[in-house]
This record gives sequence, structure tokens and C-alpha cells, in this order.
Amino acid sequence: MALRIGIIGARRRREGTGPFVARQLAALGADVAAIVATRPDTLRQAQTQLAACGIAPRGYLSAAEMLQRERLDAVAICAPPAYRREHLRAALRAGVHVLCEKPLVWDPRGDERADADALIDAFAAAGRVLMVVEQWPYTLPDFCRLHRLPWPLPAPHDIVMWLAPGDCGAAMVPQALPHPLSLLLALCGGGGRIVQPTAEVHARDASGRATCCTLRFGYGWASGASVQVTVLLQQSAAQPRAAGYGIDGRYMARRLLWPQYGFAWQRVERAPLATAATAAATAAAAAAGAAGAAAATTAAAAAAVAGRLRTRRACREKIRSRGCCATFCSGAGNQRLAQARSGWPRACGCSTNCITSGVRCWMANPQPGNRRPRPPVRRALRAEGRDAHG
Repeated sequence: MALRIGIIGARRRREGTGPFVARQLAALGADVAAIVATRPDTLRQAQTQLAACGIAPRGYLSAAEMLQRERLDAVAICAPPAYRREHLRAALRAGVHVLCEKPLVWDPRGDERADADALIDAFAAAGRVLMVVEQWPYTLPDFCRLHRLPWPLPAPHDIVMWLAPGDCGAAMVPQALPHPLSLLLALCGGGGRIVQPTAEVHARDASGRATCCTLRFGYGWASGASVQVTVLLQQSAAQPRAAGYGIDGRYMARRLLWPQYGFAWQRVERAPLATAATAAATAAAAAAGAAGAAAATTAAAAAAVAGRLRTRRACREKIRSRGCCATFCSGAGNQRLAQARSGWPRACGCSTNCITSGVRCWMANPQPGNRRPRPPVRRALRAEGRDAHG
């Protein structure tokens, strides 16, 4: 019997992933039974968009009403960050499994760590799956194939990631940082700590908000070993947006196939946004008339970045340690939701090429302590050339 799933936030207005998640869940064999929107007009628009994909869910104007009237196995929370906490609590009360967009909780005025810990503990105690969407770790086998490297990779010395978030200023942090943190944990595992975080702003908009910046930090262990992480952010209001990453001097750029939200990978010689960041810094210095006007790292910025980094990393580690990984599976006609009891999940034999990692086909890894993911490679390299296409 197919999983019955509800989508909270099923319409893409700015950054929403609801339509893509609904489409992939349906492709995996799930029954997308219901969706939630905030207004009647946006609900009709969302239903029209999904109808074009052959999905005909019932519509609701509140998550509470949907959870009360529908007999659901799980919900996908794709609503904006400010509303996720209340939706998570409602799902917990209803006893359903949850796939939640990142970040899990976000409230600069509150105690995010305490809120996240409480939710994780509550889902674990209830025996319900809680998973934060994190797709980038499942591109690592593609990275290895593109660069002809063995998989799994050894622990790296240097990780670089470039992203183009839609927001600017402080809002770039929760929108972008979960991606490099998920890569870091996939490659290195937990147990380390963030050290020496810095934030360097290269360009600002007319209101003074950062539009181009570089975040740097180390991730170290008591043994003295460490990994250096660099995150390059350049705000971009329009799709498709630049993204990619590098590991120890090898780089892979994402090409987003819009509007179907497909991926293609290309090997590149350097991080493209590094050039943009340098140009922005040079332009800012010239406009100011002095080299000292170039964006500088401040203690306040570093402290803010450190706090966000520690919160994100701690939440992800706790979710994994408590065994709350989501497993939306489809294989041999059997759709199921399984809970990963220990270690990383591994892929089942489904041939569906999922776009969002939270709806990938996973089944629990039976080997305790194995921190490395074993995702399937769903994109084949061309026989000749340097691209891998999904």
C-alpha cells in the first residue's frame, strides 16, 4: 500500500520546494493525498501546478485541519522557516513522520538549539522519523566519478562551496550554510568543533546588506586534525543559480536545468564565485578610495557565524545519533518508510532519480558506526567528455 503523504507549503512563490518534493514523492509511488496553502487563491494555484504532473491532492488552508481530517503516514514541511516549528509540533501531535526543509528551526530572537533539541528528542521518543532535507552529500559519488577518484573519499583537508542564495544580508546564512555543513558531516563525521570562524563581506546593496561574502572556519578534533571550510556566497534573485563545491583542489559545478529542476555536473578548474568575490572586493575598495575600505572580518560577525554553525552542526549530529533519519523507499513495487536505527542510511535498489535528497530511496545501513553515506549514483557520465547528466 502506498504511503499517504501531505505537503505543507506546496506552492513555489520564491524559494519553496513544495512542488518538486510532491512530484518526486509521487514518482516514488507515494500518494500525495493533501496539500496546505495559506490562501484560497494560492491553494488553487498549487493544485493546478500539481494537476499538470498528474497529482490531484485535496486542499486545506491549515496544517491542523489537514492532519485532523486526513489519515496520513507522513508530511513534507516545505513552508518558510518561520512556520516550521509550529508545523513540526502539529505533526508530532498527529503521530506522523516528517521530512522537513532546512533549516529545521530558525528564529534569530530565540534559542534555536534548545528548540531543535526538544523537537528531536520528542520525535525520537515517539518513534517517528524526522529528517532534514540535505541533498548535497548524495552527489559525492558523482564527484568521485567525475574526477576518477575512489569512493568513499578519505577525510579531506579542504572543502570549498559556492552558492547563490536568493536572499541577502543575514538571511543568506540559514538559507545557504546547511549545505556545506551537510557535506562536512558526510565527509568527516561528527565529534569535531567549529574553530576560528570569520565572515568577510565583499559587496553590499544600497541598504547596506551583504550581497557577496566569504565565510571561513575550521572543523577540528582533539587529536589536532582539522578541515578548512570556505563558503562563497553571492546573492542571486533569479534562477538558475550558480552552485558547486571543491574538495582538496578538485571542483564540480552544478548546472541547474530549469524549470524542471534537473541537475547536471561539470568539472571546473576553480570556484566560479571566487572570481566574483575578488572583483566585488576590488570594486568596493576602489569606490571607497582606500584599500582599508575593503570588507573586513569583525568579532561580531565571527561570533554570529560561529553560533549559527554550531547550532546547525549540533542539530544534524543529534538527529543522526538519535536515529531519526527519514527513509522514503521505493523498490520492487514496495513503498515504505523505514527508520535508520544507527549510522548512515544506504540506498535501496530503486531506479528513480530523485532530485531532493529527503525523498531519495534509502534503507537503513545495518553497520553501526558507519558514518559515510552509501548513496546511489543516479547520473551516468558521458562515455566521453567531462559532464555527468541527471
